[in-house]
Amino acid sequence: MNSIIARKKAGFKLSREEIETVVRGATTGEIPDYQLSAFLMAVCWRGMDVEERSHLTRAMAASGRKLDFSAIPGTKVDKHSTGGVGDKTSLVLAPWLAAAGKKVPMISGRGLGFTGGTLDKLAAVPGYDFNSDPKRLSNLLSQVGCFIIGQSADIAPADKKLYALRDVTATVDEISLITASILSKKLAEDIGELVMDVKCGSGAFMQNRREALALARSIADTAHAAGVKTSCLITAMDFPLGRFTGNALETWETLQFCEPDGIYYKTAEKIINKKKPFDPDEQVVRPLVELTLELAVAMLEPIALKDLRRRQKAMGDLMELWRSGALKKKQHEWLTAQGANLSAFAEKVKPILQALEASKGDDGDSVLVFTAPQAGSLAHADGQAIGNLMVELGAGRRRAEDSIDDRTTLEMLAWRGKKLAKNEPILRIYKAGFGTAERQLAMRVLNKALVIRRSPPPPQKVILTKIATP
Repeated sequence: MNSIIARKKAGFKLSREEIETVVRGATTGEIPDYQLSAFLMAVCWRGMDVEERSHLTRAMAASGRKLDFSAIPGTKVDKHSTGGVGDKTSLVLAPWLAAAGKKVPMISGRGLGFTGGTLDKLAAVPGYDFNSDPKRLSNLLSQVGCFIIGQSADIAPADKKLYALRDVTATVDEISLITASILSKKLAEDIGELVMDVKCGSGAFMQNRREALALARSIADTAHAAGVKTSCLITAMDFPLGRFTGNALETWETLQFCEPDGIYYKTAEKIINKKKPFDPDEQVVRPLVELTLELAVAMLEPIALKDLRRRQKAMGDLMELWRSGALKKKQHEWLTAQGANLSAFAEKVKPILQALEASKGDDGDSVLVFTAPQAGSLAHADGQAIGNLMVELGAGRRRAEDSIDDRTTLEMLAWRGKKLAKNEPILRIYKAGFGTAERQLAMRVLNKALVIRRSPPPPQKVILTKIATP
């Protein structure tokens, strides 16, 4: 192992055999943590080329059990996000693409740090079962068309080991290691197509477009080398995405999203038909709707990213599934097939929604309302600061072993560019037992994170760049 570390530290390209030696040693425990940590730091220092990344990804995927859905007809497709505040699109996309005839096996993760996790959102639903028994997963994919589970101990175990070390050795943000970590789990899903949502902005790990583009190209090139057709969207992540941030209410919001006659559908119609104006509720959810639409189109018809006619047809097909109620029906079918008790979930979120609505701009025992300190336009939100605040209030975790309160919720009432009067509500936060110290912390963070200026900010696109499958 010393020679492999030394070669990478000196900038040499590692062979497939050398990379497989590292992954095998990480999986079996033959290589001690201090040597693996030195190897990770050498990779951070010297990087890896596409061939090395491909070898690392394949070796990590092969380190454990790989799912086999070859007997199930249909295209297997997945979507992965690099993480954002309020990002809940997977809970709509999985049933939407299943309703369109695709097969969607999703292995998702828990939240760690300021970005939320899909598994935490689903864990807020009473009864939801993450059991990864192969026969059960095959039945779900064959009969329902989709499932969402977590990474079990026997799926890409090398990734779990190396990520744990990366988390404590300041090596999380290296592009080769991020690429291999993401794609090793995707290769284990037995998919043929992947759509990546690479977040960019203050609420994302990649804070600028240059970094996001480098990661997107790394993932696309490495996935193609491994035989998975991959398209990438680089998307803006500053403001929280959608109306709610907080696990239970984010999941509830996706149920509302799939309603065929709700504001989300009406907002989508206006986006597609380029109709204005948007009413206040539509403005708040507009970025979430636009992003979800674009991801759904890319998953249904990858060529649509560069073929306008195919894009229009894909968009029309997806909207018809939404309008007809097929999307809502499929979402309920999927959730109940994985054990979700939707009636119990509705009772769980009801008091939270009632408390938020009852505030009417005034703080209650469990609600803090943040208002504009001055008149002007809402110009910017520091998504990372807001995400970290939610962690401090119990909605997320600092360490993997931390527990979370899935009821704690932030509700956005304003949007980027909204003209605000002094003392007009911008957002409100629900937390059971909201203490004085926590309220003071929230006010300090929000006063810095939310920027109000006299002039409105320039328009910002939700989709910044598209990288189509060749």
